[in-house]
Amino acid sequence: IAVIAIISICMTMSITTFDFGDYKMLILYPDMLHNISSQIISFMKDTLLPKNVSLIQISPGQAFSAQIYVAIVTGVIIALPIVFAEVFAFISPALKYHEKKVIKNILLPSIFLFLAGCFFSYHVVIPYIIEFLYRYGESMTVISFFDVSLFISFVMQMLMVFGFAYQLPLMMWALTRTKFVKSMFWKKNFRYIMIILVII
Repeated sequence: IAVIAIISICMTMSITTFDFGDYKMLILYPDMLHNISSQIISFMKDTLLPKNVSLIQISPGQAFSAQIYVAIVTGVIIALPIVFAEVFAFISPALKYHEKKVIKNILLPSIFLFLAGCFFSYHVVIPYIIEFLYRYGESMTVISFFDVSLFISFVMQMLMVFGFAYQLPLMMWALTRTKFVKSMFWKKNFRYIMIILVII
C-alpha cells in the first residue's frame, strides 16, 4: 500500500517552492505533466549528463515509461522502512530474543548505509562512468544522444546496486551476532570477499 501510494504521488503531483517573505516553503500540488518523476529525471539530466549531451526518445511513450520506472523505484526506496517493519512484524514470532535484538539494531543503520551508497553512486561513480564513456564517443567525433529510458534505468540500477552493496558490513555483523558465521570466517576469507565485491 505504501509503495502504491508513493508511486501515485510521484506520477500525479508536482513540487515547487513558494517564497513567503524570508521563508521558502515546498508546496505539493496536482500536475500530471510536470510530476515528481519528471522533475527527478530533469534533475538527473542537469546534474549527470555532459553539457553537449541530450536525452531523446526514439519511440512514442519512452518518456512516459521512464517516468513510471522512476516512480516505481522511488516508491520502493521511500517505502523500504515500512516494508522492513512489516516483514519484521511477520517473522518476529519465529525469532529468538537475541535475533530480534540484532534485527532491531540494524534497521536504522541499514537505512543510513543505503542512502550513503546512493549518495556515493550518484555523486562519484555515475558521473565518472558517464563522462568516461562520453569521452570515448567524442574521440571518434560521434554526436552523443542518450536514450531517456536506458539512461534512467542505468542510473536507478546503479543507485540500487550501491545502496544494497553498502549493506555488507551490517550483513556481516548480523550473521556473526546470530552465530550463523564465526568471526574467523571473515578474517580468513577477507581477500576473496574483496575480490567478489570489486567484480560486483
